[in-house]
Amino acid sequence: MKGIGLQAKLLVVLGLLAGVAVAVACVGLSKLGGMNDRLNAIVDLSAEKVKIAGQIKQDVLRIGRAEKNLILADSVERMTAYADEIDQVQKELGDRLTRFRSLADAEGKAKLDEFTTIWNGYLETHKQVRAYAMLNSNVRARMMSGQEGRQAYDNAEAILKALATLSDENVSKQIALAGESAGRVKLGDALVQDLLRVHRAEKNVILEQSPERMKEYDAERRRLVTSADQAAQELRQCVTDQGRPAFEAFAAEYERFKTYSDQVCALALEAKSAEATTLSCGDGRAAYDKAEEALQTLVALNVKQNAEAAKAAEEAAETALTTARVVQDMLAVHRAEKNLILETSQEGMDRYADAIEQYQTAIEEKLGSLDKITNAEGKARLGQFRGVWAEFTEISRKVRAISRENGNNRAFELATTKGRELADASEAVLTALVDKNIEGMEADKKTSDANYASARFLMLSVSVVGILVAAALGLAIIRGVVGMLKRVFAGLRTCSTAELESAAQAINQIIDGMTSGSAQVSMASTQLAEGSSEQASSLEETSASLEEIAATTKQNAAGAEQAKEMALVTRNAAQKGKDVMSQMSKAMADIKNSSDETAKILKTIDEIAFQTNLLALNAAVEAARAGEAGKGFAVVAEEVRNLAQRSAEAARNTGDMIEESIKNSERGVQINDEVAKALEEIAENSTKLSESISQIASASQQQSQGVSQVNIATSEMDKVTQSNAATAEELNAQAEELNSMIVELEALFRGSSNAAPPSGKAGHEMASAKPRKLRKNALTASSAAQNAGATDVVLKEF
Repeated sequence: MKGIGLQAKLLVVLGLLAGVAVAVACVGLSKLGGMNDRLNAIVDLSAEKVKIAGQIKQDVLRIGRAEKNLILADSVERMTAYADEIDQVQKELGDRLTRFRSLADAEGKAKLDEFTTIWNGYLETHKQVRAYAMLNSNVRARMMSGQEGRQAYDNAEAILKALATLSDENVSKQIALAGESAGRVKLGDALVQDLLRVHRAEKNVILEQSPERMKEYDAERRRLVTSADQAAQELRQCVTDQGRPAFEAFAAEYERFKTYSDQVCALALEAKSAEATTLSCGDGRAAYDKAEEALQTLVALNVKQNAEAAKAAEEAAETALTTARVVQDMLAVHRAEKNLILETSQEGMDRYADAIEQYQTAIEEKLGSLDKITNAEGKARLGQFRGVWAEFTEISRKVRAISRENGNNRAFELATTKGRELADASEAVLTALVDKNIEGMEADKKTSDANYASARFLMLSVSVVGILVAAALGLAIIRGVVGMLKRVFAGLRTCSTAELESAAQAINQIIDGMTSGSAQVSMASTQLAEGSSEQASSLEETSASLEEIAATTKQNAAGAEQAKEMALVTRNAAQKGKDVMSQMSKAMADIKNSSDETAKILKTIDEIAFQTNLLALNAAVEAARAGEAGKGFAVVAEEVRNLAQRSAEAARNTGDMIEESIKNSERGVQINDEVAKALEEIAENSTKLSESISQIASASQQQSQGVSQVNIATSEMDKVTQSNAATAEELNAQAEELNSMIVELEALFRGSSNAAPPSGKAGHEMASAKPRKLRKNALTASSAAQNAGATDVVLKEF
């Protein structure tokens, strides 16, 4: 570098420093631009695709949940609300698919096309599911059966129960009539025997020879007459209107017979046996025969009434039994109808429909039997029952027709088979899309790390090399200039005036060059310092922006982590609900089984009570026929019958309650099963959602780490730039100091009055020399000689 001028050397150093700064700035900006593009790709593309894919997955879950609610809805308003919700979510899902397609690459679009194909198949299945669900067959059939059908059934059952009550009352009434007629028969038979005994005692009085014995037989006769009077009086009190004429005829002849019997015994006691015999065999015998004939007529009438009452009691009992069996058949029809509503298979529906037809045929046969044995009032009630039962039969027919549509069950079956398969397939495609985007974010992270390492290495390398080279060149230039000046000023002490003038001209040229170079160095240093400051400010703003992005990314990661925890809690709650519902399903099934067994037991108890009632009724009839001997057994039979009736009534009431409990249990089991299935799907969907959120949280965490590393790299770049700015500032300060020294040196060489005069021989020679100007404002040899010492001091300081 000996052949290069001072100005050129300074320009070389300045250019080198400027080149280092420009290189560092270009490398930093290039790498920052690359990292910024990568961050934009991560935030605006990869993260956005992951977010949209997660939202699409949530929309799929929302549509599936709303579809299940649509199937389970029990009113048109609720079904319409769920259908509107599904339409709204489908619209949002379509918008998100369009947005996702605009961001996806070729592979992503292929996956999206695959999802769209599967999802369109799911939507076709969903249309069928919605159509079946909107039929609402099971709910309509259940509501019709539980409202109109139940009302008609209750009306028909009330009529039959009234008929059964009437039959029971008729049974009691006929049994009472049979008992009364049996008592009258008993009294009549006893009165006939008393008359025969009175007549025999009368004969004994006539035939006896001893007065004492005659009196004994007469006393016996009078006692028997008293007994007959009491029996006649009792018979008078209980005789019916139909038997009243026969009893009055008996009473008249009985009084005549008693009169003749008293006269016969009085004649016999007066020893007028012939007259007594004539009266006894004549008028007395005629009166006896007429009284006995009237009494036998009354007894026969009572026997007939007893037989009629017994027959009526048997018919009433048969009516009650047949009525009870009709009620049982009605319950069977109602239960089969409920089972048909709850049945999901066509075979099961056909089986229950056939059972209903059989029970209805049996009811018609029993109603025909009741027409033959019931009385007029019973026939009237049967007519009412037939009208109400026809109404119930028509409603039951409509219920069966609606149930055979099987809309809810078909919708549920289609939704849980084909619809579920398509939904799972679409979710699998979405999961693959999310995984692909997460892999892209991983690649972005690796690329960002590589860019960061490369930028840091290049910036540090360029900065270190540039600073070292600039320092070496500057040191070499400074040493060369100082050495040259020292040699110049050393030669000034020994040179002639002409040489001094020539040297002065050379020094003036050097000073002019140094002044010009120092001015350019100062200006360039100032520009470099300003550029470095601006670059440092830009880097500070970039660093602040990156810190904000890092904070936002960390916040997103924290939100994703929180969502992951919430999804995990939801999944655990859904799993717990599923387990509880499983236990509840088992308990409901046990309750249903117990209710079924209890219903069977109660049906058996009802049949036993009915048979007991019938046996008690027959026993009462037989006791009435047995007369006095069966009176005590009749009381026992009546009590047994009352207990049987109470047992039957209690069994029927309990049966109704158990029947209602069975219905509620069946409905509870069905609802419980549906809720259990819904909870199972919620648990599965929650698990899938939790996995997706976990993936998003992991990706957000990795993104946060990548942004943090970029932020660190930017901070280091900011520190390097700040160091470069400080170096430029220091260079600027040194250039200004050099410029001031050159000005001072120029002033010294041009004879500035402020310079101190040199001492010594050289100073004396320069002081005595005659000064002369070499040019305008040029340096004189004398002033140069005088200022040589001061210049040497300045150079030493420099």
